[in-house]
Amino acid sequence: MAASTAHSAGLSALLVCVASLVPSAFAQTSRTAELDGKRIHYSDAGSGGEAIVLVHGWAADSRVWQAQLDSYAERFRVLAVDLPAHGQSEDFDSPLTMDLFARSIAAVMDQAAVERAVLVGHSNGTPVVRQFWRLFPERTLALVAVDGAFKKMFDDSLLTVMKPRLSEESFRSTVAGMIDHMPGAGLDADMRSRLKEIAAEQRRQAVYEGFLASADPSIWEPDIINRPVLLVLAEQPAWNDQYFDFLNEIAPKKDLNVVSGVSHYLMIEQPRRFDSFVFAFLEAFDLLQR
Repeated sequence: MAASTAHSAGLSALLVCVASLVPSAFAQTSRTAELDGKRIHYSDAGSGGEAIVLVHGWAADSRVWQAQLDSYAERFRVLAVDLPAHGQSEDFDSPLTMDLFARSIAAVMDQAAVERAVLVGHSNGTPVVRQFWRLFPERTLALVAVDGAFKKMFDDSLLTVMKPRLSEESFRSTVAGMIDHMPGAGLDADMRSRLKEIAAEQRRQAVYEGFLASADPSIWEPDIINRPVLLVLAEQPAWNDQYFDFLNEIAPKKDLNVVSGVSHYLMIEQPRRFDSFVFAFLEAFDLLQR
C-alpha cells in the first residue's frame, strides 16, 4: 500500500509539472500593446481593474508562466508579458535596457486598462519589475521576486567571458548548455527540453542585449522599496545571511521564503506550492481588488 501511494503521489506531481508547460484550458486572450512604434505581445486572462503582471527572465518568454495564468485567472486578472524582442514581441531598433522593459510593461497595462498591479519577476525579470517600481511607483502595488536578485550577484569579468559565448553562432548552444547543467533534480528531462525549445526560439537581441541590460550598474542601486515584497527563492549558496541582511535594509515589508529541493524554475517545477506563497502574500497585505 505504501509503495502504491508513493507511486500515485509521484505520478500526480509529474502530471502537474507537465501541465505547467502545455497550452491552457482556461480562457486567455492574446493581445498586443504598442511602444515606440513596436508591438508588445501579452496574454490576458481573468477579470478585474487591478492585475498580477508576470514577467519572464533571461532567454525566455511568457510561456514559462502557463501554470500561473491558469491558476491566478480563477481569482484575479493576470497579464503575462513578452518583453521587447522576446517571444511574440517585435525587435527594437534601440538597445534593450531595463527602462525599456519597464516601459513595455506600462504600455501593456495601459492597453489592458489596468491602473495598478502586483508585478512578478522570475530571475532577470526581478530587476525588470524593480525598475518598473522606480519609474511607475504609483502603479506598483507590490513586487514578487522568483529566484531573482535585488543585488548584483556577478562580477564584471563575467561580461568578458559571456560576450563571445553569446555570438550569433553560439548563443543558442550556450543557453541550452546552461539549462542542461542547471541544478534541480525535480526539473526533469522533458521540462528541460521544453525550456530549451523556448530559449532556442529567442532572437539574439533578446539574449545578448538582455544580458547586457542586467550588467548596468544603475539598476543595482540599493534604494529602499517601500512596497510589499515577496521573495520565493530556490535554496542555493547565493541566498545567504549577507544577502538576507541586504534585504532587511532595502525591503522593510518583505515576506521571504527559501525553498529547498527545487530548481531555478520552481514556478514550473512545483506550481501549486509556488502559487500558495503568492496567494498567502496577497491575502496578508490585502492586495488586488476585483
